[in-house]
Formats: sequence, C-alpha cells, structure tokens
Amino acid sequence: MKSIKQIALTVLLTIGAFSAITYTACNKDACSGVTCQNGGTCSGGTCTCQTGYTGTNCQTLVRESFVGNYTGTDQCTSGTYSINLSIADAASNNLQVLITNIGGFGTSIIATGTVTSATQVTITSANVGGNSRVLSGIMTFTGTTMQFQYTVNSASGSDNCQGTYSKQ
Repeated sequence: MKSIKQIALTVLLTIGAFSAITYTACNKDACSGVTCQNGGTCSGGTCTCQTGYTGTNCQTLVRESFVGNYTGTDQCTSGTYSINLSIADAASNNLQVLITNIGGFGTSIIATGTVTSATQVTITSANVGGNSRVLSGIMTFTGTTMQFQYTVNSASGSDNCQGTYSKQ
C-alpha cells in the first residue's frame, strides 16, 4: 500500500514540476492584442509610430495638432515684425502642412512644411517673393506655443529671424 502511495505522490510531483516548468517557459506575446495603425510596429506591447503619427496605436496624424492660426513677433537682423500666419493640412501628403503668410511676406505666399517629428515642422526652401528670396527654417511646437527659427536668403544677403507665436 505504501508503495502505491509513493508512486502516486511521485507521479503527481513529476506532473506538477513539468507543468510549472512548461507554464513559466512559455513566452507570452505582449503584442497579441495590440493593433498598430499607419505603419506602426509593436514591440513589448507598445506601438512605435512612423514619423507623422502619434497615439497609443499610431492613430493620430501629428500635423493635426499644428493646424491653426498663430500670432507672433519675429526678431530679425533687419528688424522686429508682428506676424499672423496660418497652418493648414496639405491634402496630398500626410507629412506636410501649408503655411500662409510665412515670415510676414503676405497671404499670397504659401510655403510647404514637412513634419519631421512630433514637435517640429521643417521648411527647406520656400520662395517668398521677388529678388529670389528663399526662406528655410524650423518650427518647434510646445502646447499652444510655436518657436520659429528661419533664414531668408536673397541676392542682397541673409536675414536671420527668431519668432515666438501663440496659437489662437
């Protein structure tokens, strides 16, 4: 009788140990219930979004937080300027925005900016009027504030500017 009890106990202990080892050895896929959108990838249960997207599942276009009207002041080597500009979606590209009245060059001037991170838009080369004036710079967004550092190059020289804007 004693040997049957010992055999049963040994079998139960062996099954228990095997089950515990099998259960703890399994790697659970942390990404099994996660769906990353817009080309995002999951690692360790968290989505890593492609440039231009944000959110838990990469569901939000970053540029949407930049869209709006801004009022600010630019300090340039040529003087100080009060400027109102607006930023709108570029219909053809999710990573681009259209900036009207950039640098205060008029509402007929619309520059294209590219979203380069969750907080920045880069303007690489925008024609801002006669005399071959070309603007390039970076807009950095924090909440409802935008910092704009840019240079306007023309045949007569360069004008370096730093602007601070508030979203209206």
